[in-house]
Formats: sequence, structure tokens, C-alpha cells
Amino acid sequence: MQTKQQLQQAVNRTIQATPVSDVHTRLYSEAFGELSHWGIEELLTSDALIKELIGFRTDLSSTQWRKLSKREQADIVWQTLFIDHTPYSEACRGVLKVFQRLGLDTAARNLSAYRSFFKHLNASDHMDQIFKLARVTTVCMSNNPFSPVERIAWEGIDQLDPRFNTALRIDYLVNHWTDACVQLRDWGYEVEEALSGKTCREIRSFLKYWIARMNPLYMFSGGFMSGTSNRIIQECVLPVAAEAGIPLALFISNEGWQLDDFSSAAGTSLQQADGISVLAELCAKYPGNKFLCSLGAGAGVGVHPYLLTAAARQFPNLHLVGYHGSFHIPGALEELTRLRFELAGTHVTVQHSDSDVLEQLLYKWDDARGVIGKVLYDKYSDLMNTGWRMTEDEIARDAAGLLGGDFWKFLGRPNPAVAFKA
Repeated sequence: MQTKQQLQQAVNRTIQATPVSDVHTRLYSEAFGELSHWGIEELLTSDALIKELIGFRTDLSSTQWRKLSKREQADIVWQTLFIDHTPYSEACRGVLKVFQRLGLDTAARNLSAYRSFFKHLNASDHMDQIFKLARVTTVCMSNNPFSPVERIAWEGIDQLDPRFNTALRIDYLVNHWTDACVQLRDWGYEVEEALSGKTCREIRSFLKYWIARMNPLYMFSGGFMSGTSNRIIQECVLPVAAEAGIPLALFISNEGWQLDDFSSAAGTSLQQADGISVLAELCAKYPGNKFLCSLGAGAGVGVHPYLLTAAARQFPNLHLVGYHGSFHIPGALEELTRLRFELAGTHVTVQHSDSDVLEQLLYKWDDARGVIGKVLYDKYSDLMNTGWRMTEDEIARDAAGLLGGDFWKFLGRPNPAVAFKA
């Protein structure tokens, strides 16, 4: 490629065509029944839209909200965020982008027509269409063995949809040990609240059972909050992770979110100020373990994203896998992606969608691809200014790595996108 116009066209074409491995979502396959969220009612009552609604509907208490049906909740969200106010937030625009990608007329503002469209969809066929339109080969679920609904679902699952990988979520075990201990005893594990050697062996047995049952790509937690949590991580989680050959993923934030109730499917996070130093200490202390990290929830680049990226350069057993929370919007993603490219090169997984509703894959990956293409072109353009010339194969190599290839390489597993057919 001899001109920047040719370069830009090649980058955009390649990024759009490259299939994605979405390495962290809150999606579930059809086998998980009510946990598999799709359709217009779920789209309009997603976590992000409910959080946005709260600022407008201070008259609605949480008790009143929970008494409403999903359809009634969706009606309120639509009227408040899309009709009474301009829907230009990332979450609102995302819903409209989904409608557009599915061929619906967003100018009509006709909720009844949108509902009619979704009502006549076949769930399996619709899921196939979304994966194809989003050009996503696989997604990684967030699987919580302490969720009663999920445990029941696992009892009836013989074989998972190959598009859905698993991740073993351990927040409840790590951060709510007193309650988790009671639950483990009910399931026949000989544990006590004091972390004796026997109790730690039983915790390791519990983790090994679920690793064998789920075959997770990694274990993950929003962090750990006490001395007990730290011991569980170091004496139970990390030895089992090393034996199984899977990473521990930490999700770090600076908003100080409270850990959710164990039955919730929402994500959790460690505060940035402590999280990065803890992560760096673990990487140094346990070089035989692998670690993943997603950063989230803040305004601007600031010092913490820089420190995390610097840590990834220092520790070969740490791989960065994108952003979540407030960092998930395109403006923040672009700023942070530039930082990571300039400090760490292309050895990162740029983003995961964090989708909790199936159709969100469409707009989240449209947005992410737009940002990645823009930043990648700028970096290649800088190289061209030095006389360096990129080839089509090199651009394809970089795109494949950024959109999941390097993640699979870090895990030491084959990349399913290699066999992907459009």
C-alpha cells in the first residue's frame, strides 16, 4: 500500500471482516433457560438503561419497580428515555442500532411494531442471525456455581453450544466466605469458617469439581476484600488454577461498586487504587500462574490505566482483555486503546462486550470495530510517515490478534475463529 487512502480502506475492510472472540459477557446459551436474555423487553430493561432511568424517575422506588412486569418496566424505559428525552446515550443509541441492524424503522418510534417483530422470532434462528451479523464466533459466559438457577441448569446440560465458552465466577466464594461456607456444608463439603488445612483442601475440591464440570477458560473475581479473601485466593484458587492451566481474571474499577448478591448476574470490580498493586504483586509472586485483567468505570485516562498497561509490559503472565463499566463507551475506549497501543503494542485483547442481552453484540462490536479501525489506522499512518509500509497480511494478522487471537494464544488454546466461515 503506497497511499494513506489505500491504507485506511484496507484497515477498515479487514477490521470489519475479522471474526471476534468475545472473551467476557453475561450471556447464556439457550440451555440455561431464563438466564438466556434476548428480545425487546430484555433490551429495554438492561442494566445500563435501568441505571440511566434512575436519574429521571426518582419517584419510582426499587420496591415499586420490582413489582412491575418486565413489559411494564420496558414501557417505562421506552417512554422516559426514548420519548420524553433524547436517546443519545451509549445504551439508548445501542438499542436503536440493534433495531437498525435488524431492519426495523427507528424513525417510526413504534414500540408495538418492534414488539411484534421480536414476538415472531424463533429463538435458535435468531441467535444464529445475531452471531452472524455481529461476526462473533464465540462468547464467554459468566458462570456462578452458587446461583441456584444456574446449578439447576447445569444438571440438565450434557453438551454446551460450542459458541458459548465458560468462565468460573468465584466472587461469592472469595468475598462472602461466611455465607459460602454454610452453602458448601449443605452440599457435603467438610468446611469450617476458620480456614484450616482441611477446609482449604475442600475448597480446592469444590473448584476442581466445577472446573471439570464447566471446562472454563478462566476463573474470575472482582477482587478480594479481606485477609480471608486473600488466603482463599492464594491457598485455594491459584493452586487449582495452576494445576488446571487456566488464568485468574480480576476486574478492576475505581467507582468502588459494592459486590452484588450472589444470585445476581451483574459483574463486580475491585477499586483501581488497590487493585493494580495487588495484581502486580500476584503476578510477581506466582510466575507459574496466568492472570487476565479488565479495567473499568472511570472518567478519562488518568494514572491507573497507564499503571496497568505498564504492569502488562513488566509481567509476561498478565494479559489485558479490554474494559468494562464507564470505560465501555466509544470515546473512552478510543482514548484508552491509544494508550495501550502506544505502551504495549498490539499484544492486548482490545475489548470484550460485557453484553447481558444477546442483541447487544451487534452495536457493541460495531462500536468497538470502529474504534479499533480508527486507532489502528492512525498507528499505521505514523509508521508510513517513517517510510514503513504495511501489507494486507500484516494488517489481517494484527486484527486477528486484537479481536481474540492473542487471548487464545495466551491461554494456550486453539483460536476457534481460524475455522470461522462467513
